[in-house]
Amino acid sequence: TTKPEKSKLFQRLVVRSLTKGDSKAGITWARTGLTWALQTKDSTALGQAYGVLGAALSASQKDSAMIYFVKAERLLENDSINLLSVLVNKGNLFYYEHDFLHARQYYETVIQLAPRGKDSTDVTSAVMNIGNIYFEKYSCDTALIYYFKALRTVPRNGDSSVYQMLFMDIGNSYVSMEKNKEGKIYIEKALSLSLKLKHVSILPLMYYNLAGVEFNLHQIKAARQHLWNSMETGQRAHNYRNLTFCLRLGARVDSALGRMDSAYADLNYLVNLTDSLHNSELLKSMAETQTKYDLEKKNSEIGFLNRDKALQSETLRRQKMVTILVLVALVIFGILSVFLFRNISARKRAHGLLSRQKKEIEVQKERVEEHRKEIIDSITYAKRLQQAILPSLAELHKHVPDSFLFYQPKDIVAGDFYWMENLDDTLYIAAADCTGHGVPGAMVSIVCSNALNRAVKEFGLRDTGQILNKTRDLVLETFSKSNDDVKDGMDISLLSVNRTSGKINWSGANNPLWYIENGILRELKPNKQAIGSTYDPAPFNTHPILISSTVTFYLLTDGFADQFGGLKGKKFKYQQLKDLLLANCAKNLDEQKEVLLNTFNAWKGNLEQVDDVTIVGIKLTL
Repeated sequence: TTKPEKSKLFQRLVVRSLTKGDSKAGITWARTGLTWALQTKDSTALGQAYGVLGAALSASQKDSAMIYFVKAERLLENDSINLLSVLVNKGNLFYYEHDFLHARQYYETVIQLAPRGKDSTDVTSAVMNIGNIYFEKYSCDTALIYYFKALRTVPRNGDSSVYQMLFMDIGNSYVSMEKNKEGKIYIEKALSLSLKLKHVSILPLMYYNLAGVEFNLHQIKAARQHLWNSMETGQRAHNYRNLTFCLRLGARVDSALGRMDSAYADLNYLVNLTDSLHNSELLKSMAETQTKYDLEKKNSEIGFLNRDKALQSETLRRQKMVTILVLVALVIFGILSVFLFRNISARKRAHGLLSRQKKEIEVQKERVEEHRKEIIDSITYAKRLQQAILPSLAELHKHVPDSFLFYQPKDIVAGDFYWMENLDDTLYIAAADCTGHGVPGAMVSIVCSNALNRAVKEFGLRDTGQILNKTRDLVLETFSKSNDDVKDGMDISLLSVNRTSGKINWSGANNPLWYIENGILRELKPNKQAIGSTYDPAPFNTHPILISSTVTFYLLTDGFADQFGGLKGKKFKYQQLKDLLLANCAKNLDEQKEVLLNTFNAWKGNLEQVDDVTIVGIKLTL
């Protein structure tokens, strides 16, 4: 074969081995290809060989892989076509280390260097991996843009496995966006290709992802069947890690089917399998150590047999020396045996102590889990009670069809709540933030919600400022019954709209009101005092609002603006939230909510949510 043909042959062997998950074979073929390239003294072939070896080493020896990538880049700097694959793999190396900034720089360089008008698998990989970066950053909508762009760049006669991975990425992005029906379509396409290409190593993952989508769509029986397929193909491919994922999802599936015994059995098998995997890895390490020892021993014996025959004359002298050494060894062995026996006895005693301690820990763990379950069950029931005081989204749409509710508690129950009443043809709507969050905040929210109800129903108040004044009196009256000095309360933004007269009034305690009219965002400032115990309390102001066209009102708490996140882990802040609402004010309210939800989750990332989040948006035309 010619030099180019031989180079491509070694590359195909490496790719085939890596696709099958046999990294050792891939590295072996790559090193063989490099040996051949060094002999030919062909700079292009040598650069390709360095790049292929770097790709084969990327998963296990990242430092060595980077060295070979640098060598390949130097040799191929004037060969842009062969350089592309090196740059893609180099970018992948940074991607695996979560250094997305440098990874993307290499991917974009590939796109810029690629010849215009020519299909290239390297360009497809670069565009797809940029999509993966956005997926990692929880920006699935942007990731989808790049995935579909990558689909358009796949070479006509290219590898079908590229479509397989793109379909899977698109499907997972839709699932992450809770668009499970769209996600299912693409995951099924990916599975169909995997079956056609007989990619046995990736089939368990494909079936597992499809099972997850079916579970999200409440197709429980279908999810169970795909789980069985995932476990079966995983066992054939010796992929026992996949089995642990399947058992976790299987427990949820069995629980949804009411098969609690099966769910418990799945979890019990999961625990045993995790232990066995740990033990099998330990046995594998021991076996490798023993094999290495046997090999060294065998080589030593061969060397001994090949020694010069002239040494045979010293046999008698050596036998005497051996006898002496054996006697000395026996003495040493006897001494060591005594110490070894004592050590074994001490270990047995320690093992017995550890066993007893382990049993005690397991008993304590069961007690803690039981108490934890009781607490979670109680909090979950408290959530049902709290939800009973919240108006439903259907009721909100009944009175204001063009509206949205973004309500995301930090914990199971929340200190934030939203409130609505429709009296005398006037709609009262509020967003409130009580002191604290979780269970304490939820208890305060019930007290404050009840006080609002009494102010408008029992005392018949209709002016928003007077409603907040009376609500403060009722909250203080409730907390005054305690022997402790309770200073809890709430911040609130309260809006009233009379649909007959068109009058709109607003009052606020620490929380402002934002509204957008004719593309301009305006803000009404609240009274700087809370509903509760306050130094030098003053009456709450009532702000009349005059509008001449369609206006969108936003009642909100401070949870969104105070969330930490982004690249530097800082607060989102109110100004950035204003800019976000202005940029999307032309969209309908459902789309605005989707933007707020995606932005919040992308900003938060892997950080913990710091507070409850409530934003109520209503669009009025008077």
